[in-house]
Amino acid sequence: MNPAASQPVERRHWPRRHQRLRVLLLDQHEEVQEPLAAWVLDRSGGGLRLAVDREIRVGATLAAKPTSAPARSPWVEVTVRRCRHTNDGYELGCQFVGTPSLMSLLLFG
Repeated sequence: MNPAASQPVERRHWPRRHQRLRVLLLDQHEEVQEPLAAWVLDRSGGGLRLAVDREIRVGATLAAKPTSAPARSPWVEVTVRRCRHTNDGYELGCQFVGTPSLMSLLLFG
């Protein structure tokens, strides 16, 4: 038996980086623009997996920025592709809108 044949096939387009990092989120379509605290669970070149305290609708466009980022750093737009309830809150699967610069991407871990 070939041991490699029993390994799961990786189907992701981008490798994942796992580093918990605090970020702020803004929903650009809400009237009240209070930043929502979130945690990056992992990120790839295509998007972010975030932990949040409240449900956010699939399809929402959010602006994200690490709390550790310099003040002049731009907010990065993401679209919520998945929202799943967990024991601790909600987990969002977000896709970058456009391609963030390498510097912006590195700020997310």
